[in-house]
Amino acid sequence: MFEWIMTPEGWIAFATLGFLEIVLGIDNLIFISILVEKLPKEKQASTRLIGLSAALVIRGL
Repeated sequence: MFEWIMTPEGWIAFATLGFLEIVLGIDNLIFISILVEKLPKEKQASTRLIGLSAALVIRGL
């Protein structure tokens, strides 16, 4: 059933998915940073924490 995992195509698929996760994670960081910059200074830290936490939870789903 899971024999395809041990094939070269399976390893390439896993590597591709891992690479996409990294790229999308960096994209989330940049997007959240841009949005947080527009907020007042006193709200930036808490909003950044909430945004990064939400991105991490959603990525885990």
